Amino acid sequence: MVTPVEAAVSAAFAAQKAVRGESVTYNDGTTSASITAVRGQTTWEPKQSPIDGTWIEERSADWLIEASDLSGAPAAGHTITDESGQKYKVLPFGDAELVFRWHDRGRTVYRVFSKDRA
Repeated sequence: MVTPVEAAVSAAFAAQKAVRGESVTYNDGTTSASITAVRGQTTWEPKQSPIDGTWIEERSADWLIEASDLSGAPAAGHTITDESGQKYKVLPFGDAELVFRWHDRGRTVYRVFSKDRA
C-alpha cells in the first residue's frame, strides 16, 4: 500500500521529470534504451595527475531514473548519453562502491552516479 508521503514523492518526481527531464540513451553493454531522466547536480572535481602533476577536471553528474525504465539495476561501466551526445560512464561516487542510491523510500527511482569519462 502506498502511503500519502510516497504518493507525494512520486508526484513530485513526475513533475520534475515533466519540467526538467531530458531524453537520454542508457546503455548497459547489451541493450540501449531511450528514456527520460532528470539530471542532478553536476560538479567539477580537480585532481592532480600522478604521472606528470598536471591538474585535470573531472565532471560528474547524477541522474534520476525511474527503475521501471531500466531492465536491471545500474552497474559500473554502463553509459548514459545526453541529448548533445556527451557520454557519461556509470561509476561509483567518491570512495563508496555504490553506483546508485535509491532516491525514494518506495525504491521506484534510482539516483545514478556518473562521470564524463566515457
